[in-house]
Amino acid sequence: KLQFLYLIGSAPPPPCPHRNMWSVLRRMQGEEYDPDENTAGVTANLNHIAQHECRANQNHVPEHLLTEPYAMNVYPKLVRTLEDPESTTALRQKALEALNNLYGQKVDHVFQSVRYGAVQPLARCLKDERHEIRALAGAALTSVVGTEVGLETVLANGYETDIVAAVGDAEPSVAVAALSCLAAMDHAVGENRGTKALIKAGCIDTYILKAGDTSPVVQQHALIALSKIFQVKEAYINVLDAGVMKVLEKLLASGHARVLESACETLSLLGFFSAGKRACVELSVLRPLRELMCHDSADVRRSASGAAMAVTVDNEGKQQALDYGVVASIIQRLHLEQDETIVTNMLRITCNCSESPKARAEFAALLPTLKDIASAAATPLMKNTAKRAVHMVEWKPGMPIEPAA
Repeated sequence: KLQFLYLIGSAPPPPCPHRNMWSVLRRMQGEEYDPDENTAGVTANLNHIAQHECRANQNHVPEHLLTEPYAMNVYPKLVRTLEDPESTTALRQKALEALNNLYGQKVDHVFQSVRYGAVQPLARCLKDERHEIRALAGAALTSVVGTEVGLETVLANGYETDIVAAVGDAEPSVAVAALSCLAAMDHAVGENRGTKALIKAGCIDTYILKAGDTSPVVQQHALIALSKIFQVKEAYINVLDAGVMKVLEKLLASGHARVLESACETLSLLGFFSAGKRACVELSVLRPLRELMCHDSADVRRSASGAAMAVTVDNEGKQQALDYGVVASIIQRLHLEQDETIVTNMLRITCNCSESPKARAEFAALLPTLKDIASAAATPLMKNTAKRAVHMVEWKPGMPIEPAA
């Protein structure tokens, strides 16, 4: 009705709904604009927009913002917050939480943060007065050293010594974060450069010391980090000389399943070398391993059987397997075990121990079970191992050592 009255001249022109909108747009463009009483200003603006004559903002933003991801603008701010001595504890904690969140999204965030210099303030935060910040810094560095560029930066500046020192923190969460970080440094740069740098920094003694900690979580992570050291062959001797076997002997009596699993895996790695096998035999580790092969946890049984497999390669280890009941335990439990890895480990122990005539005589009662496994094995590895176990138990002088293909 108002439109009709306007057309016949009996009413004022209606207010233009677009006038304020174009006014705001012009002001944002840096243009002066004072809306008139009529619609001429709106028309002028419409024509202006249609002709693509919009001007840039008066305060120009950097051109790279149009092509770089948004998060790249965050890194300098987070680094400045961590480096600023006047930053509050709350701000540093929020900055570290933001970095960890970014690292959890994709690895590109790690690369860019290293580019903007995040490694140095992260290493400095390992010595912060608050344990929450120290733990967050350790978690962030774990992501950093998992990349080649991050690990190179850490090693080039000697920050691995700061991380090793953080393992001795009295707060378990900080110690666990530092141990996880060191365990992630097994990614080799050059010829095991990262691992060699850790050995030089004294990590072996630190790991063994923390493996005897009162916290089961710290013990577990210390053993996991220690197992990564074995990438360097000379580390085997260094670990044995540092007294690791005494610590492992105590840990094998632990009631914590994760600690038992990690301790058995460490024994498995030690058993790869002859010096490690001899150390295991001297410590009579097969006695506790026999009990752990019957543990309620499948993870513990898997690790314990793997360790027993490594030890029974040694001739004296074969005799101890008989003396401590490992052979009898396999005879009783092989048909009950459902885990393929554990069954395969037991079959390999059977092959190792069957080189002893006395063990072959005892394993004779196991032949029906071994033949059933060989015929019904789901994987080629288990099938071939079962066939070899049958051959080793049935072996007599004059027969070939290996079964026919």
